[in-house]
Amino acid sequence: MNRKNLLTALTQILPGVDKKKTVESLSYFYLSRQHIISYNNKISIRFPLQTDFSAFIKANDLFNLVSKASADEVLMKKDGDKVKIKIGKVQGTLATIEDEEFTVRLQNVSESLEGVKWMKLPDTFEECVLLCAFAASKSESEGTLTCVRISGVDATATDNSRIAHAKMSSEMKPLFLKASEVKSLLGINPTHYAGSKAWLHFKNEDGCVFSIRKVKGEFPDCLPMFDFEGTEVTIPKEVLEGVDIASIFIDDSTPSISINISANKCVVTVESEAGNIKHSSDINYKGKEINFKINPDFFNEMMKHSTTLIVSDDKAKLSTENFSLVVCLYQS
Repeated sequence: MNRKNLLTALTQILPGVDKKKTVESLSYFYLSRQHIISYNNKISIRFPLQTDFSAFIKANDLFNLVSKASADEVLMKKDGDKVKIKIGKVQGTLATIEDEEFTVRLQNVSESLEGVKWMKLPDTFEECVLLCAFAASKSESEGTLTCVRISGVDATATDNSRIAHAKMSSEMKPLFLKASEVKSLLGINPTHYAGSKAWLHFKNEDGCVFSIRKVKGEFPDCLPMFDFEGTEVTIPKEVLEGVDIASIFIDDSTPSISINISANKCVVTVESEAGNIKHSSDINYKGKEINFKINPDFFNEMMKHSTTLIVSDDKAKLSTENFSLVVCLYQS
């Protein structure tokens, strides 16, 4: 097989590998003769790949070998409990394992794909879901608040202190999409989606299918929270410079920057284990002091469309034609 094509397949299914290695099989790729598959109990990703054998191969070993080699063609052959691999001048042997329970789980996912009705995703699905995902809760105990709720053209997420809402370009069936899986899902550039009893399925033009376990439950009616009046504050470009600089310390443990707006002053700060940054800008504002936290990527994206912040006594709103974010305010 072509090495670059194989590397494309491995790259797209890699997010489905359990990096914590809680169960040995979950850190393996499965070659099923028709596909190469990853699975970690929460998601399963499969890419079309024809082989004349089936086997579990350690994911990182295969990925590293294929990505570091430079030859065009890859030859693989199963020999007992080993898979022999040849890439140009490189020859190697990869150990395989057997796991009947894991094989049954993968078969269940395969069966859930049989006969599903694929529907086209909205053209703005990726940007809408990505922006909303910033506002979802990071705590797994929060249930559906860890998800982006999609219903019709509306995509919504909240962690009870922030609410993000986006209007997509076309309607979708109601579903919950785990915010923690959004970046991995969007990495395959999905074009269509489908649902089965226990799974949500997304596929791209390469035939890669990204399957996520369904989340069920209730979700609060957040849209009325966007309807309020307040004072308009115009954010100058200098503030965006501060946001951009502060974002160098943004990671999974520090996902937000802090913004303080007081009389004629806007201060952007971030504090993390790696360090801290403070950036001050002059601003035309004489109202009460405002404090809120926001993901810098979200803030920058919103500012591309609008530089106006609407502030009331207890919340602030950024709005554009298709995106809105409400944040609850706290006082210093």
